[in-house]
Amino acid sequence: MSGRYPKGLFLLFATEMWERFSFYGISAVLVLYLTTGLGLPDAQAALTSGAYMAFTFMSPILGGLIADRLLGLRYSVSLGGVLILLGNLVLAWREALPFVFAGLALVALGTGYLKATARSWWVTTKGVSRRPPLPLRTTPSQTRTLPIARGRSLTILCP
Repeated sequence: MSGRYPKGLFLLFATEMWERFSFYGISAVLVLYLTTGLGLPDAQAALTSGAYMAFTFMSPILGGLIADRLLGLRYSVSLGGVLILLGNLVLAWREALPFVFAGLALVALGTGYLKATARSWWVTTKGVSRRPPLPLRTTPSQTRTLPIARGRSLTILCP
């Protein structure tokens, strides 16, 4: 596999797939969990879900700045994966509102690191963006969208 694909592509693929699985899985059941599991009113549950989505899509600004100035692309992708993992563990640990908010914040921060750096690292990975597509060979854009589609599709299997 090292002869066909650049080094680090598996880490990037797995982290991106995990991020999409986590994001879509949490988004699908968050309001239902907050209302039936924790007893929040519908308005507060919807507000919490909206805040999570907004923070998730605004955190790449912070993640990109830290990646550019301090950590670099590779370490930021790894840090994003670790933060997403920790956030999911905190969400699964206790059924209490502070743990839910802390877990959502960690997942959103991890997604920020990952979203800001994954595409840049994908393009700059040696050989992926420069190799011309050959017959029966995947193109870089197909390789890029595969973990996104797989991660999104896996959320259907987990109720």
